[in-house]
Amino acid sequence: MATETAKTLKAKRQSLKRLRRKLGDAEESQRKKIEQQLGDIEKKLKLRHVELTKQKATKKKFKDLRFVERTKVKRSIEKTKKNLEAAVLKFQSLDDDDDTAKQAAIAELVRLKEEGAVLDSQLTYVELFPEDENYLPLFGKLSFDKLAQRKEIMDRLCEQQKAKEVQEDEDEEESVSDEEVEAETEPHQPAETPESGSESSESSGSESD
Repeated sequence: MATETAKTLKAKRQSLKRLRRKLGDAEESQRKKIEQQLGDIEKKLKLRHVELTKQKATKKKFKDLRFVERTKVKRSIEKTKKNLEAAVLKFQSLDDDDDTAKQAAIAELVRLKEEGAVLDSQLTYVELFPEDENYLPLFGKLSFDKLAQRKEIMDRLCEQQKAKEVQEDEDEEESVSDEEVEAETEPHQPAETPESGSESSESSGSESD
């Protein structure tokens, strides 16, 4: 069952209060039932308020740390991209006969691509980590359990991001296909040929004569 939002609870509270005002003295049992429901709603609203206050405090607590780590990861991504571009150019400039240098260059390309993939995962983690949860930093000492927890969260967030990107690509392809179908099914108006245009001019001219 979905959790009721504060807005829904407040709307229910208003409805019950209006109903309570309309009740007469003879409907005491129903009035008590409404009072009980109102009491339950007030308790839920207090819990929502406590949760919201806690979430705001958690978000504020880790805001600066997440900003620092996001900035650090983005800089590392830019650096890795530049190094990868330089490594590609270096590989392309090597002689075909220099197998040793080529193998070393290929190994460096693989390393940089793997490094870029790790950094992309870290950036996804920082940006998508739930703001109402205690943030587990990327850098610094963590216990083994916390490291395992961070890895699990990072893997989950990356999978969610990949699924979102795949869905967006599919939606875009579907949109393009729909546009192509519409373009193909549109009726084509035959263009007026010069002959038909001249004939109509001549006929109109003869009529005027």
